[in-house]
Amino acid sequence: MEVQVFLATPVFVFKGVLFMENRPLSPWAYFGLQILYAIPIVGWIFLIIHAIGASNINRRNFARSYFCILVIVLIIVGVGLATGGINAIKAFFQNFKL
Repeated sequence: MEVQVFLATPVFVFKGVLFMENRPLSPWAYFGLQILYAIPIVGWIFLIIHAIGASNINRRNFARSYFCILVIVLIIVGVGLATGGINAIKAFFQNFKL
């Protein structure tokens, strides 16, 4: 078995075959995963499944990073709701006239 370096990620090649767990995702795969994860309930379930048990390491890492960003956004919104910042933004836009 031979180890090659592809974009600083070890890729295992055995007799010229790239193993599926190290195969890079296409840009369309990333785009489709973002749309899938944005669906409220079903997407979050897929997000958790991919973050925990995806066989492709690139899909697993993307799901984990998307999950971290989702948690950060929820924390920011929670702090905004707790401090009344959301009401200030809402009042600003209600008084905003073109």
